[in-house]
Amino acid sequence: MLRKILLFTTLLFVSASCSNTEEPAIIKQESTSSGTQPELIEEEQEDEKIEFIEFPLDNEQITINLQAVPILKGYLAAAEQPNEKIEEMELMLIHPEKNIYLLEFSCVNQQCSYLLLNPSEDNKAFLLADLAMYEGIESSPDGNRIVFRFARDHTSGLPVADLIAIDIPKWTKLSITDTEGNKELSGYNQPIQEVEWVNNEQLRADFPSLKQQPPADQSSVDTSGSEQQQETQTRIFQVTMK
Repeated sequence: MLRKILLFTTLLFVSASCSNTEEPAIIKQESTSSGTQPELIEEEQEDEKIEFIEFPLDNEQITINLQAVPILKGYLAAAEQPNEKIEEMELMLIHPEKNIYLLEFSCVNQQCSYLLLNPSEDNKAFLLADLAMYEGIESSPDGNRIVFRFARDHTSGLPVADLIAIDIPKWTKLSITDTEGNKELSGYNQPIQEVEWVNNEQLRADFPSLKQQPPADQSSVDTSGSEQQQETQTRIFQVTMK
């Protein structure tokens, strides 16, 4: 699969937020359409061509305004076959109560990029991850915060992970800091087995580690290979505003 990596990576680091115009990033509408595939729509507005992507979901249609999401617009502009790239996208409703959607796109070897979208928040489309696998979310007890877990393949055999926390009412990313070492969690450095909220300000995460163990019978087992025993370390993280 061809991919314009240099251009896309440049766009990735241009800004922390992917939208900076006055146009809403997405629009949610009720729909009875029988369509199943996302589609690129072009409209002429005041002598300007405006592009949208329409996603048919269960009893609703989500329309993404590419003018309001520059990183997605740039990705499609760099693609040799933009319609094919759109057909490969997947839009997921990950938090029905808060109308929060996750767009999966630009996949290479099952590792993709992910945009966070919410129709009630104008001008906000967060790029959460690039070249990663989405593993799920956990909501805080009061429902106002969510933490995402993403992973990447690693030579150790266990995927290495990253956690990204979002404050929903403020629609902003949060810092995740180790309560012991007072260090901010850095992504994709180690595996993460389980994640849960302790309260509205703290997360508990389990980190498995692989410890080499010698074979039980050195005389009968090839010593070039050794067994691996998995141990788990539990750590507490403080989740705060940046």
